[in-house]
Amino acid sequence: MAVLVLALASAVILISAAIAFQLFRQKERRRAVSNLELKPNCLLTRYPLVFLSGRRSPFRLFDHWNEIPLYLREHGYDVWEIETVPGPNPAGAILSAINELPAAKCHLIGDHSTLQELEDLARSKHPKIASLTCVRNPKTRAQTKPRKPTPEDLKPLESAIEYLGLEPAEPQNKTWRSFLAGFCLFIHNHVFLDRSRRIDPVETGEFDTSFAIASQFLEHAVLLAERDLMSGQIEIGAESCRSQMPIHT
Repeated sequence: MAVLVLALASAVILISAAIAFQLFRQKERRRAVSNLELKPNCLLTRYPLVFLSGRRSPFRLFDHWNEIPLYLREHGYDVWEIETVPGPNPAGAILSAINELPAAKCHLIGDHSTLQELEDLARSKHPKIASLTCVRNPKTRAQTKPRKPTPEDLKPLESAIEYLGLEPAEPQNKTWRSFLAGFCLFIHNHVFLDRSRRIDPVETGEFDTSFAIASQFLEHAVLLAERDLMSGQIEIGAESCRSQMPIHT
């Protein structure tokens, strides 16, 4: 009995310490972003950027994407986050959340831990999805769990999934903060998630303190904005042509 009580007390202390550390890191990241020197002349997207956040646990309660969404908001982008929840149809839950967005379309962005949802969303050919982006670390293997083929695999991906390969930032000096962040991520990945849901620290900017990873997301956002601008011009041109067509009686 005493051993059980000691184990429970240790677990409570460990989880409380992990949550306190996450709150501390969240505050520190926001402070760093508040002193950020913005990059000028960034073209903004016509549609909002929607980040798919992976599963949560006591060791990863906040900010699946760390400071990346906040970094983009500081540059003027409309950024939303949708949490993927366990269930028989997580893609359907995401689509329901997308339908609630006020924008006509959105750009969806996920990491490898949400790859299955991204593939399901691609097959859905939903009219409110302007683009799908899967972020990946090219220096690591795809973290998908081998499985038997299913009939769904034969269906084509109606909307193409674009892969954003990130270049890892320069190695940072190891500090107690990075050590604790790595410990929390390890417990989160190996205790609370299955293999296909494990998070790559590069893809979510876990240890990036120089905004090098966030800057690569900014470059991708500018690319999406250029596409939005071109598609808008095409729509305006098509509407103009229709309005100038002669009416035959």
